[in-house]
Amino acid sequence: MGQFVTLHDTMDDYGMDFVLEIQANSTAVFLNFPFWRQHDFTPEGIDRHRRDEVLAEINRIWEIHYPELPLPEQTA
Repeated sequence: MGQFVTLHDTMDDYGMDFVLEIQANSTAVFLNFPFWRQHDFTPEGIDRHRRDEVLAEINRIWEIHYPELPLPEQTA
């Protein structure tokens, strides 16, 4: 959860840090992405709409840097 909160916190104001966090921790991003899609981050102050915005931006950056390896879909 902490990594997602960090990504959230850097996305708007520190775009390069956002991208670098995804690149530097690509394995963790890849493995955690399905969990993040299902998790309720409202206790951390991130509502569902904002969570989905961050996830969309993570996916956009991922597709640029790792087009051969799509992020995993949500699990059941």
